[in-house]
Amino acid sequence: YTVKGEIHQIGETFTVGANELEKREFVVKTLGDYPQFLKFEQLKEKTRIIENYTEGQAVEVHFDINGREWNDKYFTNLTAWKIDAIT
Repeated sequence: YTVKGEIHQIGETFTVGANELEKREFVVKTLGDYPQFLKFEQLKEKTRIIENYTEGQAVEVHFDINGREWNDKYFTNLTAWKIDAIT
């Protein structure tokens, strides 16, 4: 999947879980009449990809949608694996 928008916010890298998995989150504001704020996550070595970009920059994000169930609750994550600058 891909989406185009503007980087709204970039979070810091942090670790999660017993395996101390590196994770980083960022938010993209989509383009158009009804913009949406989409939170993406990056895992492991992919957390460094966002370092080349700044808040306010136009980008195209390539991502996977991951869904899971835990204790009758459902979670959806947008996992970014590539970011391209839009000029």
